[in-house]
Amino acid sequence: MCMSTLLLSLLLVTLGLEEKVGQMLMTHFHTIEDAKKLIEEAHIGGVIYYNWSNDLTSPENVKETSDNLQRLAHIPLLIAIDQEGGVVARLKEGFTTFPGARLLGLTDDPDLAKDIALAMGQEMRAVGINLNLAPVVDIAETVKSPLLRRSFGNSPEKVVLFAEKVLEGFRESGVFSCLKHFPGHGSVESDSHHTLPVQKKTKDELLKSDLVPFSLLAKYANTIMTGHIMVPELDSEKCGTLSSNILGLLREKIGFDGVIITDSLVMKGVLEQADSVLDAAIQSIQAGADIVLLGGKQLNTEGELELTATDVCNIHQGILAAVNRGDITEERIDQSAKRIAALKEKYTPYTQHFEKHEVIADRALTALLKNHSIALGEKIWKNECGGTIDGLTHWNKGEEFGSFGIGHFIWYPENSTSPFDQTFPSLIAFLEKEGCTLPAWLKSSSTCPWNSRDQFSKELKSEKMVALRQFLFETKDKQALYIAYRLKDALPKILEDLPEDQKVRVKTNFFTLLADPQGVYALVDYLNFKGAGTSASETYQGRGWGLKQVLMATDGKLDSFITSAKKVLTERIDNSPKERGEERWLKGWLARIDSYQ
Repeated sequence: MCMSTLLLSLLLVTLGLEEKVGQMLMTHFHTIEDAKKLIEEAHIGGVIYYNWSNDLTSPENVKETSDNLQRLAHIPLLIAIDQEGGVVARLKEGFTTFPGARLLGLTDDPDLAKDIALAMGQEMRAVGINLNLAPVVDIAETVKSPLLRRSFGNSPEKVVLFAEKVLEGFRESGVFSCLKHFPGHGSVESDSHHTLPVQKKTKDELLKSDLVPFSLLAKYANTIMTGHIMVPELDSEKCGTLSSNILGLLREKIGFDGVIITDSLVMKGVLEQADSVLDAAIQSIQAGADIVLLGGKQLNTEGELELTATDVCNIHQGILAAVNRGDITEERIDQSAKRIAALKEKYTPYTQHFEKHEVIADRALTALLKNHSIALGEKIWKNECGGTIDGLTHWNKGEEFGSFGIGHFIWYPENSTSPFDQTFPSLIAFLEKEGCTLPAWLKSSSTCPWNSRDQFSKELKSEKMVALRQFLFETKDKQALYIAYRLKDALPKILEDLPEDQKVRVKTNFFTLLADPQGVYALVDYLNFKGAGTSASETYQGRGWGLKQVLMATDGKLDSFITSAKKVLTERIDNSPKERGEERWLKGWLARIDSYQ
């Protein structure tokens, strides 16, 4: 996985509930102002192009629109279109006219279908479209099927043969695909745009016909679209889009773990079973859908009803309200957010997103560390101070410096010759910047006022020391934030002098660990515990023991990080001057590393 995708995964992990729900929404728009509102207020994760809502009159116009949309979004958007070929082709002027599934099926040449899908995908990718809502894998068993002209044929074998090649072509072009319409819409004679069709086949018949393409092709597809169709044999009460039984079949029986996207929720078929589009959205998410499609018009209604940007924002708020009142669990939202993240990670971001690489990294890392800082701080306080107020001021036997605060930050007295980087002065500067009121003496002290361990020990109960411990106790949450932010600041220094191949490896390991809550703790604690490993003075026999050295030795997995950390610390002991007697600390160090598991 490349760095940009790791950053995207990290960013999605750090999203709040509003943004996670927004990632589940895909809608159309008319103007760039509408799109901006949808991205900023509803946090939408995707858009869909239509001829009637967007300027698709030339490749240049489509590319410009796609680029503008991606510039607005801090998380790359899914930009979708229905470009099946034949009767369903949104891209026309300036684009190649491709035959539809029906004509391709009649050629009996599956390789031709692959070639066309590859060319079609290349044209879409060139203009910034990354998701094609195709191919249709419904089996058109009767001439009255509304999908007759959009189906490859009237047998599951033929549909599978051609659709597999189309999926291969899209995959090679770098555009995502979508199998539709699950659990199979081809053998009914009514259209879900206008009414709710009923599939009357038995379960055994379905397993031998309509479900076959999905069962055999799901492993090759990026997304699968639901159908607004009643299948009493699978669910006697709810249509496919709203049925946990039917979508559960797709997940559990067929084994599809990609993104499930609904057909448009403004269609009359689904609205026969819902009080509103919002109600349909809530029901579909409850059933297991990952993306709710809010694009399109409700056909054959006065004025051809469509959702406005304000409507979509209201639906977003309505879904949030459903989560807050317990109608949808946050775990259900998280499942979809992770699947959407996994899908987006597979797509190479646009140039402008590479340009925003550091912006994404900074935002993701800051949000993640801020969200975890207090919990991390409590663990570090326990590790360093035993979780006690008395432990907030300490001076190790044999050391030339005192250790203060929850992270036992080093503070040197005047004329100290210790090689380790001191961190207490920068903590004080951070606390002051955060608005904390420092004791007057502390604000004016550039060096530690206790010149030796003996002097420090004699004054442990002094008024100044008691006041210092109280101040450090009252600011421990801010100290936790300081510790967390140090990790963000350390990464550029860790990478600074590494060769390019090692730089990529260390970055990859770093962001992979950050995707795991225990990995966050391991990184933050180890940095606070043993430093970044970037200081030439913090070495024994030319070998460092900081976070840099551990990240260079691990493969990004938590258990590997633990093993590497233990090895690095053991090597430190072996390389240390014997007069320091550091071996007495190793047992405690290794126990601390075990707490990362």
